[in-house]
Amino acid sequence: MTLAKNRNFIFLLSGQLVSTVGNNLFGIALPWYVYALTGSKSALALTGIAQTMPALIGLVAGVFVDRWPKRATMIWSDVIRALFSGVLVLDVLFHWPFWTVLAMVLALQAVGQFFNPASGALFPLLVDEGDVAAGSGILQSSSATAQLLGTVSGGALMGALGAPFLFFMDTISFLVSVFSLLFIRVKEVVTRQTTTENQKPAGESSLAGVRHRSESTAASRIRTFLKDWIEGLSLISRSKFLLLVLASALVTNFALAPMDITLTAWVKGPMHGSPLALGIINGGFFVGVILGGMFLGVISKRVPLRATLLIGLIGIGLCTMAFGLFHTTVPETIVSVVAGVAAGSLNGALSATMIQLIPPAIRGRAFGIFGAMATFATPLGMVLFGSLMIHVSLQTLFVLIGSIAALSGLSFLLPIPNDQDRLRDATSPGVTEQG
Repeated sequence: MTLAKNRNFIFLLSGQLVSTVGNNLFGIALPWYVYALTGSKSALALTGIAQTMPALIGLVAGVFVDRWPKRATMIWSDVIRALFSGVLVLDVLFHWPFWTVLAMVLALQAVGQFFNPASGALFPLLVDEGDVAAGSGILQSSSATAQLLGTVSGGALMGALGAPFLFFMDTISFLVSVFSLLFIRVKEVVTRQTTTENQKPAGESSLAGVRHRSESTAASRIRTFLKDWIEGLSLISRSKFLLLVLASALVTNFALAPMDITLTAWVKGPMHGSPLALGIINGGFFVGVILGGMFLGVISKRVPLRATLLIGLIGIGLCTMAFGLFHTTVPETIVSVVAGVAAGSLNGALSATMIQLIPPAIRGRAFGIFGAMATFATPLGMVLFGSLMIHVSLQTLFVLIGSIAALSGLSFLLPIPNDQDRLRDATSPGVTEQG
C-alpha cells in the first residue's frame, strides 16, 4: 500500500499537522508574552525551565506507553492538554499570578512526554516496513511545514490579536488531533504484565488475603516497572555508536536549550523587532527543515549516518554563532534556513534509523528513554545559560551556545564503530496484540 492510499497514515499525518501548528502558535506566543508582561530576562529563563524540566518524565513515560494502547495514550494526552491549555487562556485573560502560567506550562509539557513516545511507537505500525524511511521523511517535512505556518502566522497573530487568541487556537488544535486519532484502526503491540505473587496463601483470612494481595501486587508492579525500564536502557547500551549519539545529543541539547528565549530577547532587544520578525526568523528554520526532509531519502542513501550527524551538528553550531552578527530580519532568516537544513537532515536520518533497528515491542520505552536522556541536560542548560543571559551580552551567549553544539558534532570523528546492528537481536517477552 502506498503512503498516499494509507488511510491510517493520512489520519495520523493530518491530525499531527494541525496539532503542530497549534504548538508553534503557543511556542511563539509564550516567551513573547512573558517578556512583554514582565520585561524580565529572569522570568523568561524561568519560563524556559518550566518548558524543559518535564522532559525528565520521559525517562519513565515510555515504560507506561509500552503497556498502554498507543492510540488511546495519544488521545487522552491531547484531551488533558486541551484542558490545561484552556485553563491557560483563562489565566491570561484574567491576569492570574505569573506562577500559575508556569504551572500550566509544566503540566502541558509533562503530559506531552507520554504523547511523544506513543506517537513514535504508533507510526511504524501504520506503514509497511519498506515505507518507514519515506514516511519518516514525510512526517519530518510535514511537521516542519506546520511549524513554519504556525510560527510565521503566530508572529503576525500575536501582534494583531494577542496571546489569549493563540493559546485558544492551541486548545482547538489538541481537539482536532483527538478527532483524527479516533479514525485510526490498528493492531498494537503492548507489553503484558504478568505476576504470580498475588495469590492468597492457604489458610489466610479473607481480609488479610486482600491486604496481602494488594501489597504483593503493588510490589510486583514496581519490580516489573523497573525491569521494563532497565530493559529499555540496556537496549540502548548495546550499541556504542548509539551511546555516542546519546552523549552528543545530551551536549547539544544542553547548549541549545535557551535558543528560543535568547532569540526572543535578541529580536525584541538589540534588533528592536516585532513578533512578526521573530516569526519570520523562526519560520526560516522550518523552511530549512522542510528542505532537509525532502532530500532525506537521497541523503540517507549516499551519506553515512555518522557523516550526516557530524556535518549537521557543526552546521547548527556555526549558524547559532552567526545569529549575533546581524541586526536585520533578512540575514537572520537566511542563517535560520541553513540551520534548519542541517537539523532536518540529521533528525530525520536518526529517526528512520532508530525505527528500523528497535523491536516494536519496546519502542515506547526505548524512544521515551532515549528522548528523555537526550534532553536530560536541557533544564541544566536552561538554568546555566538563563543565568548567563542576565550577565553577558546576547552575542556572547550565541557564540557559547554555537561552540558547544559544534564541538558535540566533532565527537563523531572518534574511532567508535558503527555497531547499531546489535539492536536487531533484541527481544522482549510478554508481548500481546491489541486491535
